[in-house]
Amino acid sequence: MWRFAAAGALVTLVGVAVLSMQTPSVHACSAGPDWDPVAESAVVVAGRLTGWEEVSDDVLPNFKPIRVHMNVDRVYKGPPGLTDISFVDSASLYFTASAPEDLMWAGSSGACGAFDSDPTGVYAVMGLWEAPDGELHAGRLHTFFFGEEPGGQDYERALERMASFPAAAALPALGTGPAQSASPNHLITAVAALGTALLLASLSIRYMSKKKP
Repeated sequence: MWRFAAAGALVTLVGVAVLSMQTPSVHACSAGPDWDPVAESAVVVAGRLTGWEEVSDDVLPNFKPIRVHMNVDRVYKGPPGLTDISFVDSASLYFTASAPEDLMWAGSSGACGAFDSDPTGVYAVMGLWEAPDGELHAGRLHTFFFGEEPGGQDYERALERMASFPAAAALPALGTGPAQSASPNHLITAVAALGTALLLASLSIRYMSKKKP
C-alpha cells in the first residue's frame, strides 16, 4: 500500500515541477492596508496615451521594458503646466525564451505591469513613481483609470478611490473635466490685471476728490 502512496506523491511532485517550468516567474503584485498610491507617486496625471516604444534595458526576466508617452490635460500632483510626459513600464510586455519575438501584453500576470493591451489611444489617470536616476515609472498599484474618455461610472469611481487616500487631501479638487494648471503666463496675466484695476481705482478716487467743493 505504501508503494502506491509513494508513487502517487512522486507523480504529484513531477507534475508540480513541470507546471512551474511552464509558468512565467513573476514578482507578487500586492500592497498592504496602509498603501497610499498618491503618496508613493512623484507625479499623478491624467491624459491621452499617444504611443510607446521598446527600451533596451531589461529589468525583469522575460519582460521587455517600454517607454509610454502621454498628452497631459490634468496634473493632480507634480510640476504645474505639464503638457507632455513619458514614463517606463518594465513589466507589461512579455516574451518567452523559446520565442522572444512573440510579444504579449501581460501586466496582470503578477509582476505589477500597468498594461494588459496596447495602451495607444487610451485615456489614463496614473500615478508615476520616480527612480533614483530621475526616470518616471508606471505600475499596476499606481494606476487609477484606463478608458476611452474621462467620463462615466468607472471614471467617477476612480476619482472617488483616488480621493479616499490620505495624501489626496493635498491635491486639487477632483472634477470630471480637464483643469488648467497654474503657469507663469497665467500668473503674470493675473498680476497685470490686478495692477490695472488698482490704478483705475486710484485715478477714480483722485478724480472724485477734485470734484468736491
